[in-house]
Amino acid sequence: MTAGFVGIRLAGQGALTLAATTLVAYYVTERLGSVIGWVTALGSAGISLIPLLLERIVAAEGVRTAWAVQGVAVWVVVVPLALWGLPRRPVVAVSEPQGGTSQHASLGPVLREPMFWVITAGVGVLALVSTALTFHQVDVLGERGLSPAAAAATFLPQTIAGMAATLAAGRLLDRSSPRPVMLGSMAAMAGALALGGYLVPGWQAVLYGGLLGVAGNTFRTVEAAALPRYFGTARIGAVRGLVHAVTVGGSAIGPVLLALGHDIAHTYRPLLLALIVLPAALAVTVLVVREPATAAPACTNSS
Repeated sequence: MTAGFVGIRLAGQGALTLAATTLVAYYVTERLGSVIGWVTALGSAGISLIPLLLERIVAAEGVRTAWAVQGVAVWVVVVPLALWGLPRRPVVAVSEPQGGTSQHASLGPVLREPMFWVITAGVGVLALVSTALTFHQVDVLGERGLSPAAAAATFLPQTIAGMAATLAAGRLLDRSSPRPVMLGSMAAMAGALALGGYLVPGWQAVLYGGLLGVAGNTFRTVEAAALPRYFGTARIGAVRGLVHAVTVGGSAIGPVLLALGHDIAHTYRPLLLALIVLPAALAVTVLVVREPATAAPACTNSS
């Protein structure tokens, strides 16, 4: 069982998620933000909705059957797409960030850009908070008077709001700086944390789910779309791999941190309110850190 969970973490949330959005950065040269928005929206919808289907399978057939169904789905859907669904033509870098990091440089210049660390910190914070709230969703909302079924139902507004916000964010990223999207994501996360400690059953629970969906989905869209714009695509796999490692680390720490906070205070509210410091500090940093020189479209398919 431990090996199974480790494998899912490495291959699923790790390599497969990273590969999906990085491939888009390699092969899409126009409207990258909009395309990344669609990829993120559909991926997030699957993450939110598939557990509802699996819960029905577990209830009807048991955990063992649910695991088997998921394994078969990977072989039937993911493996054929990897073998026959990807373009076979090579990618050729044609331009570099204007005045910024060279396409063929090492990671050193990228790591010296403050905005790289702002984006990395942003996805780390969102992974920590959103994973913690998702893992403990029934308990967190149960403390506010929601039944387990009602707590699980908040995944629906989370999915709808997240998809809508992601598609809007993608279009905005094609036209302007990522700053407004990053600030909106941090504001939504702070709102969800504050509401999580005080909401009552009803429309406030719906708003909570919506804010959580907006926060996580929009910043992931920024990360996937802005890094190729800032730093080109020649080293984008290594750049995004580093960012994604922080994401996985944050998502591992978050649930444990929230559980420890509950054990100490016997309620989730104090730690939820304390965590607001993270998106607030990041929002201030987004406002003061300069942006790197914007990259031109960095790759194209050879004919």
